[in-house]
Amino acid sequence: MGNFTKSVEENGFLYALLIYAIAQIICVIIGAFLWTYSINQWRIIFNNPPDFQWWQGALLGLIPYFGWFSVPLSIITLIISLII
Repeated sequence: MGNFTKSVEENGFLYALLIYAIAQIICVIIGAFLWTYSINQWRIIFNNPPDFQWWQGALLGLIPYFGWFSVPLSIITLIISLII
């Protein structure tokens, strides 16, 4: 236990960087699925072809605090698409 504590104190920046990288990867994965779904669904609602690609959604997921916004937006999109 003592070695792990010392390791965290010495490599705190690396652990913080690792946590940040994991959070960014999660945002990219969420954005690739949910932004693509939401934008393509809205394009279908407005009679446009659904040509938004997964990698474009992944790039939107990289924007800070914008990637997590895709979760409530996709829920709202699902509810509205069920009503329309």
